[in-house]
Amino acid sequence: MSRRSGASSSGLSVPSETVTGVVERIHGGIASVLVGDEREQWDFPLEMLPDSVAVESVLVLERQGRRLRFVELDPVAEVVLGRPFDLRLRRTARKVPYMRLATVDQDGTDG
Repeated sequence: MSRRSGASSSGLSVPSETVTGVVERIHGGIASVLVGDEREQWDFPLEMLPDSVAVESVLVLERQGRRLRFVELDPVAEVVLGRPFDLRLRRTARKVPYMRLATVDQDGTDG
């Protein structure tokens, strides 16, 4: 999920992009965040993030060149993470794991 927009205030056009990141771990006042589809690891001081950030929190970030800026916690992901794990797992178990595929013989009949 990404959106590109904007220009820098210096007059040079540096595109900005909104990306998501997932907090992988928190240790020693540093949050390690996997950013974007490529899961690039970035370290953020906890002072730059809200107090409610935890492991598996999903962050919305703005990337401009090689800089990342925290925008907000992803509100949809925070609701899902707030549900107990067993409830999230039960929903997955209800889904049909596969669909029966009809086989067709070379003569064109089901079989």
